[in-house]
Amino acid sequence: MIEDTDVFLSNWDRAACDLGWTGLDLFGVHAAAPVCRYDVMGLVMLLGGGSVFALTEQTAALRRPSGSTLTYRRKPTSGAVLLCGGQHAIR
Repeated sequence: MIEDTDVFLSNWDRAACDLGWTGLDLFGVHAAAPVCRYDVMGLVMLLGGGSVFALTEQTAALRRPSGSTLTYRRKPTSGAVLLCGGQHAIR
């Protein structure tokens, strides 16, 4: 997860900010079930060694380590908290 975060921020930090992605959109997890509730997980939490190769205001195109691709769609972040626990850390 740390490596996924480093790679994502190295390549997409400015674009994600410019496109309106929030800390919860990227690093959100469910407060009570952070590893089980995929419906609340942010983009970076779901990379699992994959990488983003395209980003829009509402979607991210991911390439999985196997080479397969999938599309992540931004969703409401109700019920999510930042994995790092400090919302002031990421705008």
